[in-house]
Amino acid sequence: MGEFLWHPELIGPIFILAGVSHFFVEEFIDIFPPIGTWGGLWQLPGSAKFHVYWTGFAEAGGGLGLLLSKSVLHNDALFSTFAALLLGLSVAVYPANFYMYTHGKQLPKGVEMDNTSHAGRFVAQIVLCGVLAGMI
Repeated sequence: MGEFLWHPELIGPIFILAGVSHFFVEEFIDIFPPIGTWGGLWQLPGSAKFHVYWTGFAEAGGGLGLLLSKSVLHNDALFSTFAALLLGLSVAVYPANFYMYTHGKQLPKGVEMDNTSHAGRFVAQIVLCGVLAGMI
């Protein structure tokens, strides 16, 4: 099962679709932490839209990179690089997931998130990071 998850033919398109969705699902803007969140600790400059768009571009580009570097170019070094970049991106976007939990935000399109859902999403994020680390 674990090896199946590592196939770029599966995880690449998942990242591509997730990234492209950032350009068409406006509610992603609602889960970006505004400046001053968590008692003023969050001070990342730039608009929520900017961050949603660059992360969408990075997810789609990283997924395409995984797919092409392994399946078309057969370049393991490039594949590892894209996996490492997506791992870094997954860690970088974690504050948005944490913001959803701490501020009761919902997923786009009205998908309800209770504490169990947030815990499941946290575990899924850890598994995803593990899968990406295994690709490096």
